[in-house]
Amino acid sequence: MKQLDLFNKEDDFLQKAEEYLAKMEQEISELEEQERFFEESQAFEWAEEFPQICDKDGNFKGFDVVIGNPPYIRQEQLVRYKDYYKSQYSVYNGKADILTYFIERAFYLLHKDRHFGFIVSSKFTRTEYGRELRKFIVKNCTINSLTDFVGYKVFDEATVDTIILNLKKGKNEQKKINYCKIDHDLKKETIYSYFQNNKISIPVTNINENSFIFANEESMKIREKIKKNGILLKNWDIKINFGIKTGLTKAFIIDKKTKDKLIKQDKNNEKILKPVLRGRDIKKYSINFENLYLINSHNGIKSQKIKPINVKIDYPFVYKFLLKNKTKIKKRHDKGTHWTNLRNCAYLKDFYKPKIVYQEIAQTGNFCWDTDNYYVNQSCYIMTGANKYVLAVLNSKLTTWYFKNVSVILGKKALRWIKQYVEQIPIPQISTTEQKPFIKLVNKILKLKKETPKADTLQLENEIDMLVYKLYNLTKEEIKIIENETT
Repeated sequence: MKQLDLFNKEDDFLQKAEEYLAKMEQEISELEEQERFFEESQAFEWAEEFPQICDKDGNFKGFDVVIGNPPYIRQEQLVRYKDYYKSQYSVYNGKADILTYFIERAFYLLHKDRHFGFIVSSKFTRTEYGRELRKFIVKNCTINSLTDFVGYKVFDEATVDTIILNLKKGKNEQKKINYCKIDHDLKKETIYSYFQNNKISIPVTNINENSFIFANEESMKIREKIKKNGILLKNWDIKINFGIKTGLTKAFIIDKKTKDKLIKQDKNNEKILKPVLRGRDIKKYSINFENLYLINSHNGIKSQKIKPINVKIDYPFVYKFLLKNKTKIKKRHDKGTHWTNLRNCAYLKDFYKPKIVYQEIAQTGNFCWDTDNYYVNQSCYIMTGANKYVLAVLNSKLTTWYFKNVSVILGKKALRWIKQYVEQIPIPQISTTEQKPFIKLVNKILKLKKETPKADTLQLENEIDMLVYKLYNLTKEEIKIIENETT
């Protein structure tokens, strides 16, 4: 028996030895594979190839120049890496583009007082997700120059607006920054020569963690004057909310023919078929309703003890209609308790209040007054608690001019009128009596536009503009600047 045990132990030893040898062979094979990869990819040791980046003891000092063009990857595609980014980068934000991490990484690869140049999306200069990066740049860098390609298509495959960011590692030592806006194709001139011939100096105080404002001193003085004479909309008793997000427009927004058919099948269906506007349907002081209707299969409001719509039981013909797109409807991110329900919306009742409706993306303020209980889709916003005086100021040239300094510009002229930017518009709070001239003019315009949507109301709008200029105590010279830049 003992002899048998001895043989068994010997067998165990041999088995473990074979396993160990197999493991070593695997590791050797992997190392050989890595060696072949390095040979084929021409990889190298930085310290050996660039000894200048290290000190005499082999410690990393940094590069003299770092240039690049980070990839454009939507933040939704970075979800699985976000915990890593959060632990490694001070500029982390859950909604940030990957370019923010490239910029911070590039900074730490630089030697002190050396230079960095990236061409990146310009969105970080204004968006909330870019706040940490803006703060990092202001604290740690000197901005040498900014080349802003507003509306100029630099890359065929990318639609985002781009900017060349030229920095020096080290705290800011200057009061001015060279800035140039390139908004058209350069035919004969190089970017460098165009920059040299068209650059302006902007105050370094324009560049802060709140936003990067690309305006000269004259414009900045007007901007500060407007801000000083008004109160930010976010501090008014006003609510701004985005439109209904269906998750699948083709299923939940229907034409008049389909609406009439559903009502004919069951008159009860009329309760959840609501007139809806898209961004393109809203103009300055006018609404062009295209007879589209929202299937408002809402998800209820818990705080108000309103239950979700039970489409299958209470609206069987609507349910049958939605079944045609069931697979796509179920795949939506924006949905409620049941696949037929819309996502939660706590402000459903606001659609039935007098309100201001407006487009999210427009070249100028396209705000309109609504008392017809329209719903709006995700390309629009609604504002409740405001009145026609506020509407007048929002549609003025002054507001459009000011808004360009706080919003993101899309393409050559389009602005994003989203809540976080609209809330930054300063409007003077004046008495009811002082508001009357504004409201009188607005009522005239609304009446004319309702009778004839394409009615020429330019003269009345100009009168409002002049009243708005007086609100902010602007001089003739300051008015001229705004008029020239908004015409």
